[in-house]
Amino acid sequence: MKTYTFRYDPEATLEQASQRMLRAARGGKPHIRKDEMACSDLKTLLKIAREGRLEIFQAILNQKPDSLHALAKIVNKDHSYVFRECQVLEGFGLVSLEKTEGDGRPKVRPVALYDRIVFDMGMGITVPKMAHG
Repeated sequence: MKTYTFRYDPEATLEQASQRMLRAARGGKPHIRKDEMACSDLKTLLKIAREGRLEIFQAILNQKPDSLHALAKIVNKDHSYVFRECQVLEGFGLVSLEKTEGDGRPKVRPVALYDRIVFDMGMGITVPKMAHG
């Protein structure tokens, strides 16, 4: 099972995350760690991994649509919205958008590159050792 992680990392800078998001939104490949995206604050992390985007990823993974048009019908969203969100998902490295031929015209088929997405909030609790006395 191939897993992608959205990670809370206080060492990551907001500027780095914003630049990655912009590159992803433009359809380019962001500079990310392999198999993960790290953000220094939870607000940015939740903005990047928003519900609608994750819903689209889940539909791609589970329904395996043969085109963006079919995906838009599955998630009941506007085609242009689905296309933009898929470009962002492609920029993060979560999906690939494969050009195929269909009915005499080219189609774009979204393909999930991961089996699951996890969120690592990095908020483990450390219990201090108690003094014996």
